[in-house]
Amino acid sequence: MDSIIHSIQEGVNQLFGIQSQTSAPIIISLSIFIIGLAFAEISKSIGRVRKRNTTKKIFFLNLNNLTLQVSDQAKAYVRQSQLQDLQYDLSGNQYSLPTAVFYSVGIIKQIGYDDLYKAFFTGTKNTFFKKKSFKNRIKAFNDLWGVIENVVTWQEITHSQWGNLMQHFNEANKKRESAIDNYFKFIRPEMFKAMQDKQHTAAESDYLLKVLEINNKYFALKKYTYPIVAQSNLVQPILILDDEFKEKVSLVYTSSMYLQKASAGFYEMKAIITNCRDMFLQQAQLFATYSLTLDDSKDALSK
Repeated sequence: MDSIIHSIQEGVNQLFGIQSQTSAPIIISLSIFIIGLAFAEISKSIGRVRKRNTTKKIFFLNLNNLTLQVSDQAKAYVRQSQLQDLQYDLSGNQYSLPTAVFYSVGIIKQIGYDDLYKAFFTGTKNTFFKKKSFKNRIKAFNDLWGVIENVVTWQEITHSQWGNLMQHFNEANKKRESAIDNYFKFIRPEMFKAMQDKQHTAAESDYLLKVLEINNKYFALKKYTYPIVAQSNLVQPILILDDEFKEKVSLVYTSSMYLQKASAGFYEMKAIITNCRDMFLQQAQLFATYSLTLDDSKDALSK
C-alpha cells in the first residue's frame, strides 16, 4: 500500500514539477475527496436498493389484495346473475348490486408506473435476466398495468348499465301492476253483479263465475304479488278464458285489454332480466380473467 502511495506521489511530483512536501497534502485531500464520493455513491446505491425492495413489498401486498378484490367481484356478478329472477318479491333487496372496493388500485397508482418499472427492471439484480425471462416480465408488467387501468372503469360501466336496465325494469313493473289494478277495478263490480244474478246473460254469468274461481285461487296463494305467480295464476288463465268467451261475452274485450298490458309488462321485465343475467355472466368472466392475469403477473414478476 505504501509503495502504491509513493508511486502516485512520484507521478504527481513529475507531472506538476513540485516537491514531495507540496504534493503530500494535495494527495491526501484528493484521497479524502474520492473516498467521500465513493461512500456517498455507495450510500445512494444502498438507498436505491432499499427503495426498490420496499416498493416491491408494498406492491405485492396490494397486488394480493387487488387479486382477491377482483375475484370477489367476479363471484358477486355470478351470484347476481342467479338472483335476477321474477320468482321473487320485487320489494326485497335481491336487486341491490354488491360492489367490491378496489382501494389497492389507488395505492398502486400512487406508487406510480415509473417507480414500479425501476423496482422491477433497474439495479444490478435486475440487469442479468435472460432475454426470454426479461420479455416475460415486461409482458407481465404491461398486462398487469392494463388490468389496473381498466378494472375500475369496467366496474363502473357494468353498474351504470345495470342501473339503466333496472330503471326500465321498474317502469315495466309499474305498468304491469297498474294494468292488474285497473283490471280488478273493472271486473270486481261485474263479479258482484253476477253473484246477485242481475243484468247479465247466462254466458256472462258463467264467464264471471269462472273468473271469480280463478281470482279466489290466485288470492289464496301466499306469494300472489310475485310477478311470475301473478302471470301464471291470474293473467294467463284469465286471458285463456277470455279467448274462450270472446264471441259470447262483451266484457272480455276490456278484461283482455288490461291483462294484455300486464302480460306485455311481464315479458318486457323477463327480457330485461335475461339481459341482466347475460351481462353479469359476461362481466364475471371478464373479472375472472383479470384475476388470473394478476396472478400470472405476480408469478412472473416474483421470479
